[in-house]
Amino acid sequence: MYDKIALGALLRAAREKQHLTQEQLAECCDLSSRCIGNIERGETDPKLSTIVEICIRNSIDITELINILFYC
Repeated sequence: MYDKIALGALLRAAREKQHLTQEQLAECCDLSSRCIGNIERGETDPKLSTIVEICIRNSIDITELINILFYC
């Protein structure tokens, strides 16, 4: 199992670095802003495809994602 809180923090930091709101990111990923917020707070267990889509939209390095998903 991976650390949902650490993943959420990574995704939020990346989103903020891109100067995107949750609403803007949600629209790019075809998700609701509520879903993005839940993921960022570690309150949900999103599908891997959802995580990857968010990472692509936030320009997150795949090694950062792998470290959180598999080595935390």
